[in-house]
Amino acid sequence: MYYDNHVRFEGFEEAIKIAKTLGWSGVVLIHKWDSVLKPRNGKGIISGAEISGNPDYVRRTAQKIRSKFDVICVRGGDLLVNREAVENPLVDMLIQPWGDPIAGLRNDPGLNYVMIKLAKKNNVFIDFSLNDLIKSHKRTRVKLFSHMTKAAKLVRKYHAPFTLSSGALSRWDMRAPSDLKSFGKVLGFEDAEIKKAMSDVIVKENKKRISSRWIQPGIELV
Repeated sequence: MYYDNHVRFEGFEEAIKIAKTLGWSGVVLIHKWDSVLKPRNGKGIISGAEISGNPDYVRRTAQKIRSKFDVICVRGGDLLVNREAVENPLVDMLIQPWGDPIAGLRNDPGLNYVMIKLAKKNNVFIDFSLNDLIKSHKRTRVKLFSHMTKAAKLVRKYHAPFTLSSGALSRWDMRAPSDLKSFGKVLGFEDAEIKKAMSDVIVKENKKRISSRWIQPGIELV
């Protein structure tokens, strides 16, 4: 089963129709958390919420909406926000820790070994979006690819969770599983790592997280 864990465009019916055609079992449809709530776990659609803001806002909002969405994402770029995301067990995914290729990239990947270890401890997935690379140009693309490969090396070294996603903003941005497999290989990941990064592992984990028995990664009431 392959899941595209980061799709952003409107129209969940269209998203799942295209996804099925391309060979996906399902998609995580991500929107701003305070927009209209999307269907949860229906017809292959998983509801995802994006939080962006300062660390305190991220912390408070994650706690507020944890039970309302299947996947909680934090938009990174700021070092303190990145740190808050990876040390918060209520967060599922950190997107663009290196910054936005359009708004401006950081001069570093936005992650270090301490933060990657925290991501592993708290089971926060680092997202590698193919669309970010495709939509960037010239020096920005070179810089972004450098940031991604450096982050990928840290993720591999410390066995942190990660996702490979299309990051699609429209139907034209969606990609087949084979495209993301190739993307993962270019970043230096092994086949087994790539397969897991494109699976429903986040969905399975979050069935635990939204349960009243869940306390934090590795700790549940019995």
